[in-house]
Amino acid sequence: MSNKILNIGIVGLGEQFSDNILPAIVSTSNTRIKAVCDIDEGRMKSYSRQLGVNGYTDFNKMFTEENLDGVIAVSYPNVHYNVIKTAIRMHIPILVEKPPVESTQQLMDLLRSADDNNSRPVVVGLNFGFSESFLKLRNVIDKQELGDILSVNIVHYADKPKSSLWGLSNIRSTLLAQAIHPLGLLLELGDIVRLENSKIVNRDNGIFMNIIIAMRSKEGEDFSASIITGSSAPYFNWRMSVFGDQGVATIDSLNDLHIKTARDGKWWGRIWNSSPVMSGGKRAGFKQEVEDFIKLIQGKDTIHGNKLENLISVYKIIDELENLYARK
Repeated sequence: MSNKILNIGIVGLGEQFSDNILPAIVSTSNTRIKAVCDIDEGRMKSYSRQLGVNGYTDFNKMFTEENLDGVIAVSYPNVHYNVIKTAIRMHIPILVEKPPVESTQQLMDLLRSADDNNSRPVVVGLNFGFSESFLKLRNVIDKQELGDILSVNIVHYADKPKSSLWGLSNIRSTLLAQAIHPLGLLLELGDIVRLENSKIVNRDNGIFMNIIIAMRSKEGEDFSASIITGSSAPYFNWRMSVFGDQGVATIDSLNDLHIKTARDGKWWGRIWNSSPVMSGGKRAGFKQEVEDFIKLIQGKDTIHGNKLENLISVYKIIDELENLYARK
C-alpha cells in the first residue's frame, strides 16, 4: 500500500487550508486531493475548479460518493465533531485541525463511538509537535542529553482572539484557540497529571494566562510545566525551554534551538538554526503533520501524542481553567 496514491477529501477551505494544509498535501508524495467540501458554495466551486476535483457543500455526500482513503477536516469545532463521527462510522482515517471539538462531552462521545465501531485512526493537527525545531529537541531529550526533565516552560502568547469564536464564551474561545497548542505540546513529553496553579487576567486587550501543570515523563519521573498563553500580546510570541538535571535547551520562535549540557564535568553548547530556505509549513510542522497522517493511513503507527484519546487530559485542564475563570 505504500506506493498507492492515496485519495484525500478535504472539509473546510478557509485560510488555514489554503495557507498551511494545501501546501503540505501538495509536497507529500503518493497523496492527492480527491474531493473538497465547504458550506460556502462559491469557495467550494473555486477550489474545485482550481484543483480539478469534485466539490460538495455536504460532507456526508462527499463521504458517500467518493472513494476516500482519508479525510482532513479544517473547519470549526462543532463541524469537526460531526465530521469525525461520520468518519468513525464509515471507518475512514481522519486528521482534524485543532480544536477538534467544543467540549469534553463531545470528545468522550466520539471516543465511545470509536470503540464501538473499531474505527480507523483519528488524530488531531497539533502542528507544533511536528515542527523541525521541536523534533530536534525531542531527539535531544530522548537521547538523555539533558538528563531527567525537571521543568518545561512554554510561551505561546498571541494577539487574538479579541472576541468569542464558534458561538462559545470568550474564555473558552481563547483556551481552544491558544492554550490547546502548548497543552498539546506537553503530550509529546509525557502525561498531564493535573493543574497545579493558574492566574487568568482579563483586560480590554485580551486574556492573559499563567498556567502551572504537574507532569509525568515517559520514564515515570515527575516534573512541572509552566505555560504563558492568551490573547493580550501585541504580537505572537513563541518560546520553549526544557530544563534537565544535565542541561538546558531552548527553542526561540521555531527558528533556533540552543542546547547547553554537561558532559565529562564540563558545560558545552551548540546551536541549530533553521535553513533560510525551509518552508514555513515545515518550520511550523504542517508538512510533517500531514506526512505522519499518511503513514497512519498506510497502517504504520505514530510516536506522537496527537491521537484523539490523548486529548482527554488537555480538555480536562481546559474545563478546569474555564471553571476557575467563571468563579472569579
